[in-house]
Amino acid sequence: MSGSEQSPRHTPSVRPGNLPVRSDERTSLVVRSPVQPGLHYREYKQDLRRDFFRSCAYCSMTESEGKAIRFTIDHYEPEHSRPDLVNDYSNLMYSCDTCNSFKTDWDPPAEARADGHKFFRPDEELRGTHFEGTGRHITGKTTTGTFTIQVLDLNRHALKVIRDLRRRLVETDKYVVEGIMALRGYPLDSLPPEIRHKTRESVNEAMATAEELVEEIDALLREYAGSPLVDPDDEKTERAITRAKSMKEYAGMYPGKVWRAPRAPRKKKK
Repeated sequence: MSGSEQSPRHTPSVRPGNLPVRSDERTSLVVRSPVQPGLHYREYKQDLRRDFFRSCAYCSMTESEGKAIRFTIDHYEPEHSRPDLVNDYSNLMYSCDTCNSFKTDWDPPAEARADGHKFFRPDEELRGTHFEGTGRHITGKTTTGTFTIQVLDLNRHALKVIRDLRRRLVETDKYVVEGIMALRGYPLDSLPPEIRHKTRESVNEAMATAEELVEEIDALLREYAGSPLVDPDDEKTERAITRAKSMKEYAGMYPGKVWRAPRAPRKKKK
């Protein structure tokens, strides 16, 4: 992507008063930083963390939301099929361990990719183009979106908890912002001169307090959501069955094509 086409990295949008407005749907592309070529891919982890805004390329979970969930490096094009891209920064994705485990060595054949059966990648495609959903559940707007949701299990319990958390954060921020905007919008010049200055100081203090309040509420909600992320997932088995069925259906659509790398034979114990 040329410099003129680059979109800003994922940053919170800001309303008047510098209060952040969060969104479950990232609306900009991941922009990759220039990096030193030729390094081992593991040496790029900190660059990936920065460029992907410390969030999973596939499910958008952030490190702070995932807490105990490990983040790792995923090869968009699997190592077995494109060994030439193993250390290529443009092929590396910052991924939560769960999404990376589900993706593993899945490698849709060219015919399937041409029909949209491929994994979403946030450095080339807008998330909102492929996914939609305002509640705990997301659906695919495109074949790529549906494929990614099914293979990576993007409606798993932990992600539903996070989406609910984000919704509450947005509602909290909106409540605080609306109150502050009401204060900012009050015609202070209509007040008597003897109280005008004092009132303006009070409004400025209230705005500063509001920012602190938002951060404190965010911290409380994240702490509350931390334990449910590792709670038992009652629907896990059912989703696993559905996922396996979907993968068989995809394979049946392109008979004779290889979707996964052949497994290396186990070494015999001496």
